[in-house]
Amino acid sequence: MIRCLACDHENDKDVEVCENCGTPLFSMAVIDPLATETLMLKAIDVQPSDADADRSELFERGMVLNIRVHGDDRVIRIRPSDAILFGRSDPRLRITPEVDLTDYDGARRGVSRVHAAMRMMDKYIVLIDMGSSNGTFHNGERALPRHPRLVRDGDQIQLGEMVMSIRFSD
Repeated sequence: MIRCLACDHENDKDVEVCENCGTPLFSMAVIDPLATETLMLKAIDVQPSDADADRSELFERGMVLNIRVHGDDRVIRIRPSDAILFGRSDPRLRITPEVDLTDYDGARRGVSRVHAAMRMMDKYIVLIDMGSSNGTFHNGERALPRHPRLVRDGDQIQLGEMVMSIRFSD
């Protein structure tokens, strides 16, 4: 028996689509080992603090974006010129994101190859979900695909199950 992840119906092992709701029973990862696994997840719970009002939203050209994946001591430092792509590299498709999360267990944690982007807009930086499989969350709220969200110093970004802290520096 194969249990459907969408409706919990038990299907015969030969069935490819749930007999109850029509959801495919086999992940794309079976067909394409580099495909993003669709996860059942919730947003992180971000509690606002009194200091939130003091966090800067200004990001001048020449500043550095510091990205730290929770559970990892490494800091990704990048000086954006226009746009930064977050995702996983795939040489087969010639995808090379500026912030490559492959080595941070991105595939298992639900990060798409082309997951999200940050763009410079005047003196601000915005986050944009690129239609990812597992969604992008900004400070605990799901970002709608292709709808920019203003990023401030200290914000929390979640790509699939991967949580990151964003800091601005000179």
